[in-house]
Amino acid sequence: MKWVIASCFALSALSTAEVAVTETVTEEVKSFDYQTVIAEPLKELGEPAIRLEVGEPNLLVFSPSLKAQEHVRQGFAMIHASWDFEAYRHFATALEADPQCLMAYCGIVLALTNPEHEFKEQRAKAFNRMLSLAEHKEGEEFVYPENERMYAVAIAELMANGLQRGAATFRQLAESYPNDLQAQLFALLLSRGGYNSLGNPRLQQRETVAKLEELYAEYPNEPMVLNFLLMAQAEAPYQAVDFKGYMLPKAKRLVELSDGKVPSWQAFLGYVAWRSGELEIAEAAFAEAVRLYDIWRVENKIQPADCEGLLRAQLFFATVLHAEGEQEAALAEIDAVTRFCAPITREYSTGALTAKWIAGLLPLKMALEEDDFALAADRLPEIGKVKQDNLMPFEAIVTAYKLYIDTRTVAKDGKHEAAKRGHAKMAALLTEVKGKQGLVSKSPEFGDYVRELQALGVLHKSLTGDVTEQQGMINVWYQAAADAQTAGSRLLPPNILYPLEYKLGVIQLDAGNEAKAKESFEKALLRQPSYFKAAEGLK
Repeated sequence: MKWVIASCFALSALSTAEVAVTETVTEEVKSFDYQTVIAEPLKELGEPAIRLEVGEPNLLVFSPSLKAQEHVRQGFAMIHASWDFEAYRHFATALEADPQCLMAYCGIVLALTNPEHEFKEQRAKAFNRMLSLAEHKEGEEFVYPENERMYAVAIAELMANGLQRGAATFRQLAESYPNDLQAQLFALLLSRGGYNSLGNPRLQQRETVAKLEELYAEYPNEPMVLNFLLMAQAEAPYQAVDFKGYMLPKAKRLVELSDGKVPSWQAFLGYVAWRSGELEIAEAAFAEAVRLYDIWRVENKIQPADCEGLLRAQLFFATVLHAEGEQEAALAEIDAVTRFCAPITREYSTGALTAKWIAGLLPLKMALEEDDFALAADRLPEIGKVKQDNLMPFEAIVTAYKLYIDTRTVAKDGKHEAAKRGHAKMAALLTEVKGKQGLVSKSPEFGDYVRELQALGVLHKSLTGDVTEQQGMINVWYQAAADAQTAGSRLLPPNILYPLEYKLGVIQLDAGNEAKAKESFEKALLRQPSYFKAAEGLK
């Protein structure tokens, strides 16, 4: 079959470094040690609880062990709920019950999708094991059923060859097995078309959402379907989706379907409420997410390094408190995260990276939102002596923020020549940093690095307006910065805590152009309805 052949191409497309640490596809099935796909931190934990509130995919799992079947289904449910560490635990438990369970290996690969994940060696072994089981025969017959083998190939295509190839294989799986709702949802989510440069949904995006709406109408009480419908649109540009009228009621419904017991969906509700301008709902939802995550952490004795969901929810909670003007409470939450993570020794764990990149930079971003550059400078993370010719990812980003803060400071003081020099230095640094993306791409910090680089690019455009001497160009550059600002991630606080349209409105108001300022403040509220300063500007 064509899809079986594709698995070989999927495997060969992996990087040489990853293949080097794995077994070959032709290994003997019974000689494989399943413990090699389970990371040490998981081995120290007990068995994860079955949480019926998160739902369970109607998924056939080829295993003689009912326990393995149950934990595989629960693992996929956790992936849908964006709780990857807990999903990994369930798949590992399934392997303890049945080391030959193909779908458990499929799940581990999906749970560790970040190319440079801390557990990438375990993922690489699971990847090859997944394909070797999918191709295993006894005599002339494949041992595992076709649907499971197709899952293995679809996941392999997704990991090795990208979204398009992965989506195509999942579509083939969904067509071959129309009762497999999960396969349909994966195919739709991976096929969504996104949005054009004007922020409007492309044709494929509209078709995907329409099909997800049809499935939701057919399965109104299935949290998995509603979750996929929301995820397909959660990070849409600010004008593309009605967050308050369309997304918020559905996010509330998702929480209701899970009896309010799934912390990741509480955090999802908080994010949707924040984008809807409903800060009280956002605050309550994030607070509940933090509470639920913390109960899970204590009951399961989870180390800070593996509490990524808890840390992200707590830091987004701090962002909401900041938006409400509760500065001390916001900083207290960030400080609590920093102190909680201080013992982490696994430098590239998801918890350590969240503490370093999100908690480490959020206080200075709060100061930037307030235009308090002296305070922002005080809140810059300490990075030690910087080697300009060999900047590490975090050092490079902090150095760029320092240049931005210093330049805004001298520009505010009317020191135009010094401001122009600072602007030029920042431009040169950003060019150098962008040129090293290829090297950083092999680091677990790459995702955070790219997000911060994008934010600094937006800030540099606005900085160009601050230092320009051309009449009227400040508005042009601030508008360019606003146009470049993105919606951000549903899992993380925004990299820039204010809409650039608001800053443009302030500039226009100071220049006496009230009509233009009103228009900019209105656009700021469209982008970020929770930004009360824009509402005050309109008054």
